[in-house]
Amino acid sequence: MLALGVALIYIILRAITHVLAERAHLKGFESGQYGNPPTFKFWSRQAAVYVLSLTSMKLLVVGLFALFPGIFRIGEWLLSWTRDGGGDVFQVIL
Repeated sequence: MLALGVALIYIILRAITHVLAERAHLKGFESGQYGNPPTFKFWSRQAAVYVLSLTSMKLLVVGLFALFPGIFRIGEWLLSWTRDGGGDVFQVIL
C-alpha cells in the first residue's frame, strides 16, 4: 500500500501541476523554483498543490479500502508475524 500511495501522490501532483502550469499558463508551480527574489506567493502555490495532492491520495486509498474490504484481511495476514502468543503485538521500526 505504501508503494501505491507514493505512486498516487506523484501522479496526482504531476497532473495538477501540469494543468495549472501548462494549460492555465500560471507561474510559480515548478517545484523548488520560488522566483528571483524568492516570493511567498510561489511557495504557497506549491504548498497548496502538494496538500491537495496528499489529500486526494488519502481519499483514494480510503476509497480503495471501502471498495475492497478484503485488503484488511491481507494486511492482517502480512502483519501476523508481529503477534506473540498472548495476542500482544510489538512494533517494527525501520
